[in-house]
Amino acid sequence: MSKMKSELQNDPLMPMRHSCEHVLHQAIVELYPGLKRAMGPATSEGFYTDFDYSKKITEADFPKIEEKMAQIVKSWDSFEEKEVSKDEAIEFFKENEYKIELINEFAKENKKLTFHKSGDFTDLCRGGHTVKPSQELKYFKILSVAG
Repeated sequence: MSKMKSELQNDPLMPMRHSCEHVLHQAIVELYPGLKRAMGPATSEGFYTDFDYSKKITEADFPKIEEKMAQIVKSWDSFEEKEVSKDEAIEFFKENEYKIELINEFAKENKKLTFHKSGDFTDLCRGGHTVKPSQELKYFKILSVAG
């Protein structure tokens, strides 16, 4: 394991950052119909999400996204983990070529495939979340947008 990866795993803020990334994913999917989500890990600086969307999202959109995130997280009591087969994962994400690419990559590496669900949101994820998102994720801020 690389030193950087090890440091990230030992960072006590990582579960919060990772959980915020999931909230961000659900918010942008709800706000921007047709958006295709890819992945978005927590980082040593915070969190981000990659997605494909036909329109540009700008800094002017941040307050609306943050407001949606605040609404969503209120109903997230916990994260539920479920191990799934490659076929189940592909069926769930059949409309998303980015997720299918990740599923196939993980399957080639014999990595366990797990879904994590909170509220109405389910994603392919390795885990590492807060225990009580609705209580622990009260403060977050979107700082930038790329590409």
